[in-house]
Amino acid sequence: MSGHPSLLAPLRLAIDGLDDGLLLLLATRTHLARAAGALKSRSGVQGRDARREVEVLRRGQGLARRLGMAPQTAHGVLRLAIGEACRAQGLGSDLDQSTAAGAAGIMPAHVSNDGFSAMHGLPVSLLRLVPPPAAGAIGAPDSRREQGARA
Repeated sequence: MSGHPSLLAPLRLAIDGLDDGLLLLLATRTHLARAAGALKSRSGVQGRDARREVEVLRRGQGLARRLGMAPQTAHGVLRLAIGEACRAQGLGSDLDQSTAAGAAGIMPAHVSNDGFSAMHGLPVSLLRLVPPPAAGAIGAPDSRREQGARA
């Protein structure tokens, strides 16, 4: 590796932590979607909601623009999240298949009857697993600044 490996290592460590956080957030979203699917099933709502999916995609693209990101990136990430949510709910991966699983009463075997037991406390507990940035990493608290604030 050429360049400055001592400078690259903390950046990679921070990126790894963010990657872990992204996966933890996606897992949390999937658990919430599974609970929503169980509630929809109990209330007789079947399949996917195309209007809701469009709303999620548009909101994400707008946020991406405000953050200086490509809207296509947000679209791709959210499409992936929506697909994972559909998989967790036992729904088809495209809107043409939306009612087939719901009409058959299919729910994934790992969803509890109430839809919530499988996710009890999950969002908070998962976010606690995301490690803080390592000392010296970009975005990590500056220990000198903290010490000065305490003095």
